Amino acid sequence: MRKVFRYRNVSRNDAVEFAIKAQINETFALLLLNRGINDGEDAKRFVHTNARDVGDPFLLEDMERAVERIKQALADKEHVTVYGDYDADGITATVIMLKCLEKLGICADHYIPSRTREGYGLHTGAVKAIKERGTTLIITVDLGITAASEVEYAKKLGIDIIITDHHHPFDKIPSCPVINPKRADDGYPFIGLAGVGVAFKLACALCGYEEMRNYLDLVCLGTVADIVPLLGENRFYVKQGLSSIADTKNLGIASLIKYAGYEGKPINSSAVAFTLTPRINSAGRMGDAETALRLLMTGDGQTADELALQLCETNMRRQDTEQEILNQVISIIESDERYKSDKVLVVAGDGWHPGVIGIVAARLTDRYYKPAVLLTYDGDFAHGSARSIEGFDIFGALCAADLYIEKFGGHTKAAGLTVKRNNIENFTKVINEAADVVLTEELLTPYIMIDCELDPAEATVKFTEKLEYFEPYGEGNPQPVFSMCGVEVIESAPTRDGKHLRMKVKKNGISFICIGFHMGDEKIEAGSLVDVAFNIIINEYKGSKNVNLVLKGVLYG
Repeated sequence: MRKVFRYRNVSRNDAVEFAIKAQINETFALLLLNRGINDGEDAKRFVHTNARDVGDPFLLEDMERAVERIKQALADKEHVTVYGDYDADGITATVIMLKCLEKLGICADHYIPSRTREGYGLHTGAVKAIKERGTTLIITVDLGITAASEVEYAKKLGIDIIITDHHHPFDKIPSCPVINPKRADDGYPFIGLAGVGVAFKLACALCGYEEMRNYLDLVCLGTVADIVPLLGENRFYVKQGLSSIADTKNLGIASLIKYAGYEGKPINSSAVAFTLTPRINSAGRMGDAETALRLLMTGDGQTADELALQLCETNMRRQDTEQEILNQVISIIESDERYKSDKVLVVAGDGWHPGVIGIVAARLTDRYYKPAVLLTYDGDFAHGSARSIEGFDIFGALCAADLYIEKFGGHTKAAGLTVKRNNIENFTKVINEAADVVLTEELLTPYIMIDCELDPAEATVKFTEKLEYFEPYGEGNPQPVFSMCGVEVIESAPTRDGKHLRMKVKKNGISFICIGFHMGDEKIEAGSLVDVAFNIIINEYKGSKNVNLVLKGVLYG
């Protein structure tokens, strides 16, 4: 689907005023304003993150209760189990919590539910099995906020639970210590923490920040993987974590970098998001999350190499499975007329691997620019994932359709759910009714959000190098997108494999090489005038640096 160009609504006059006040480049001032930064001191904190800007962990509700209970477990020599989710956020949070308890001298093990056999969350069957180990205290990481009944069950078995989570709570929270910045009664100054971030706050409350800072590489991995806002405290963690990943002492991370092809290369947030964490996630998606946890816990180099190589192979299998399911789902959608009018795509099928349907749902959303719910049958039930577009709260929509849902949880943009097979039709009807109220034609129009139009004369190597101050990029702080309008196409052709587009364009006497990834089908004639939206990068070849444009979209015809 061809995307329209939309511009962020900060005016150049405001940018000029801010640039003069803060004594910075006008375009940089506009980029900061686009990210909600309109004060010189805030700009300095954005560029030069500092540990002083990180909140006191005891500002989180129930932190004192949690710390006291864990200290009691230490004093009474209790056995503790860390119960974590099977994704990269949950796995890194589990590792941090285990390392923290080890430092305290607490006897601890862990439990990660199987995505395929058990599904997401805290389960009574798992609690019973954990009880048989002799556990008297469970600490959850990256889950548990909706587990009120499971907490009551644990109490009957004589197990206390401490919940650390970052997902949206329901009206009733479990009756135990619950550490979650999204609690309605929580006064913590930053609510955007990932699950690993919340676990890290508990670890810092127990051991102190200085003692735990060596694990910021893990905090970085989990935070980037969970697509939480890379602003405020998260920005500090990721920026510091990226620095430590470059010289990580974690043998598992080092081996993963090596087998992912990044040894000796700079590691930025894109490398983490698109290369490292998909390999960690692949363990829980395709088989056993224990493989990833063992990788991040091991102190043996040979074991780390073996596990990292295994995860790379698992990730390749995940990619193949994902593409196969995507092809099947596209065939279903395009052979059924009702999907043209439905504003939420709800598709259910047999035999789809539950570990990858969340990714497939996201790819459907990208392809059709509609919210998507993908479900795979399991007897009388169907388990699945939902993904959404800007302007449509998928978690809120699931709340509206909860009469036909067995259980669900998640965020504004993504959620997991279980529906009875015979309720799928009613669920589809209700969630589309909710979408009809909210989703206008404008919201259903795919677009590229552009920071500003860039003068060709400003697109220099020096300018591009200074853009590094805005890194790390991610949710809430996207890589700056610029446009140039009315550029002349000098050359245009697909790459040799036909997948990508390579163009040479020119404006005001200045020419640029453009690369459009996965845009090989675009037919753009030499000599035509087009508008381009792009990220700007430096291409270094044989010691020479040049500016290249990575295309996000082209408007022509």
